[in-house]
Amino acid sequence: MPIQALRGFRDFYPEDQATITYLREKIAASCAKFGYEEFEGPMLESIDLYAAKSSEEIVNEQAFTLEDRGGDRITLRPELTPTLARMVAAKQQQLTFPLRWWCFGRFWRYERPQKGRGREFYQWNLDLLGQNTADADAEIIEISIDFLQSVGVTSDDVVFEINDRSFAEQLLRENNIDTEKTSAVFQLVDRLAKLNSEEKLAFGLARGLSESDVTKITELFSAESTAWEQSERIQALLTLFENKGLSSWVRPNLSIVRGFTYYTGLVFEVTVKTGQSRALLGGGRYSNLVSDMGGQPVEGVGMGMGDMSIAIFLEEKGLLPEYTTSTKACVIGLGPDTAAFCQEVATTLRNATIPTILYGTPENFGKGLKFAGNKKIPYALLIGPDELLNKTVTLKNLETGEQETSSLETILEKLT
Repeated sequence: MPIQALRGFRDFYPEDQATITYLREKIAASCAKFGYEEFEGPMLESIDLYAAKSSEEIVNEQAFTLEDRGGDRITLRPELTPTLARMVAAKQQQLTFPLRWWCFGRFWRYERPQKGRGREFYQWNLDLLGQNTADADAEIIEISIDFLQSVGVTSDDVVFEINDRSFAEQLLRENNIDTEKTSAVFQLVDRLAKLNSEEKLAFGLARGLSESDVTKITELFSAESTAWEQSERIQALLTLFENKGLSSWVRPNLSIVRGFTYYTGLVFEVTVKTGQSRALLGGGRYSNLVSDMGGQPVEGVGMGMGDMSIAIFLEEKGLLPEYTTSTKACVIGLGPDTAAFCQEVATTLRNATIPTILYGTPENFGKGLKFAGNKKIPYALLIGPDELLNKTVTLKNLETGEQETSSLETILEKLT
């Protein structure tokens, strides 16, 4: 039996890698449009970096942890925001704020593999540090919208559901719900749409909430609740998006709280209006991460998007481009006597920045043409005894079947 890849890990064949490259190019273009700089962090971090900053589920159940030879517990990174905060704290005095950084890299989580979710994935991270304004919150969402538009997604397809966790905590205080139980409350809120009444009560009671607490929480934080109208930040964001002509992309939803404990303000998720139930991307505002890493307090807001969910969504919508090779020409010689001239032709094309494969010198052109056709290479350059004698090349268009024999200089003009 062939050796299989580890469960939840993917092999990236050229067609699969082309999707990653496509997403990265679109992400880079949207980030550059708003003046964001690319950065990267290490693949391994101390588990302590996440212990108090990420969700309990990630640290206790999803992190790939191991012990290094020095006895320290380390982990493959499950997310990037704590790494970002650590990096900012390390060189805070030398950095120019506000920071606008982005990254598209690999991450790992030990969770149950399923459609749209694996144990190894690429993720786009986007962060703005140094501003605590509705404008900064809106910018992160606006860049995300710009990316989605660039890949053909419209507001008819998805919606950004926004909430303000600081306002949510205010609601708890106003309704006499113990703020020391905030973590348990948000765990329940995060599951409101997935649980029936009995399950909500059981979930809340198991986490120290009373029956009356569960009833209040369900009323206050349901997706249909209009309590958000009292939030100044949510109202400010809605006004900003209306002024930008993007109001159809966003709607308030108090049931969106996100799982990470470090969020302190805006939180949002992009949900598909029909079909796919998982969020395509999400993010929020964090106030204490940099200071928790030993730096000076600095506000931040950011978002993350995994490659698997967005790729599946784009494929289902017919929005992923068809895979095509970047190779433009395939040089095929007939017999070993043509080898040296084939090398000369291939080198000349490559020096002219024409991506070229040198197939070799088979006994007939058939194998080489079949290879070029299967690889969807648009042109074949055929060199037989006559071409070798006259120092010419036969250019064959593999899409139309047309061909002509000319000098190499003339062929170059047609291919460039």
